[in-house]
Amino acid sequence: MIDQFHKVALKIRFLKIPAIVCGAASLALFLFTLFTSNTHESDRYLIPSIVGFIWSLSSYAFIENF
Repeated sequence: MIDQFHKVALKIRFLKIPAIVCGAASLALFLFTLFTSNTHESDRYLIPSIVGFIWSLSSYAFIENF
């Protein structure tokens, strides 16, 4: 099973840099929304930015570990 993960990670290794960029953008959006929102209606980007950061982090970790 680990060999299959290794093959997949080798095929998608070109996504390492985009995963970092997407994670940084998601983190920046989270911090921007957190510090500039005044109402609950303007907090609509908090959860998507957290999810985007977690996806990017997990993608990068998968590529690096396998």
